[in-house]
Amino acid sequence: MMVKKKRDLKIISAEFELNEIMKTYCDVPKGDLFAYIGSSGYLEIGINGGNASLIFSKISKITLKYY
Repeated sequence: MMVKKKRDLKIISAEFELNEIMKTYCDVPKGDLFAYIGSSGYLEIGINGGNASLIFSKISKITLKYY
């Protein structure tokens, strides 16, 4: 599903909650987890200067709410 950049959203798990879509990695401090729209137009989650797959390999449930 394609996500529009201006939508309000919450990405929730037991470990974190993200409330907005950032434009680039530079929009957050080094080491912070954030959501962004990737080059293919899909919602992605990354860590500035890190590897988000290390966190997501331990998470069993993520809820995405958008409106």
